[in-house]
Amino acid sequence: MLPHEESTDSFKLVLLGSTDVGKSSLVLRYIRDDFREIVSTTGCAFFTQRINLQGKNLHFEIWDTAGQERYHSVCHLYYRGARAALLVYDITSKDALAFAEQKQLLFMETSAKTGSGVNEVFEAVASKLLTLEKQKEENQHISRISLQETHSPSEGHRCCTSL
Repeated sequence: MLPHEESTDSFKLVLLGSTDVGKSSLVLRYIRDDFREIVSTTGCAFFTQRINLQGKNLHFEIWDTAGQERYHSVCHLYYRGARAALLVYDITSKDALAFAEQKQLLFMETSAKTGSGVNEVFEAVASKLLTLEKQKEENQHISRISLQETHSPSEGHRCCTSL
């Protein structure tokens, strides 16, 4: 990599939720800062967004899945390889916070209509993914062990050292 080039981390993100809860409106507000009251998704819609967070370039592949029951049999194909999911729900569903707390999930309320919290939720997901990536890299580094000879081969002693 050349000194002026920056690496880009790519993350697949899926939006999940029932029909007409605002998944498409949420992603359109995020990508284009645009709001549409009614947006219908057939099957799945695909969006990309590049952001810079914590000095890193990130590339989001955002998959907006249709909430209609007839598409549930193929939805698992869209989830494959996803690093995160946003569960989008209607605000009148009062048990959402309890569910998020029980499962130790990130919970944020947003409004695609006003734009409130939209950028923040995507940035929070990106931040969490970066943290998980860093932890994964650190764990891989710690777990690498090599055998190095510290004595002559005739003594038969070897010592484990961390790289």
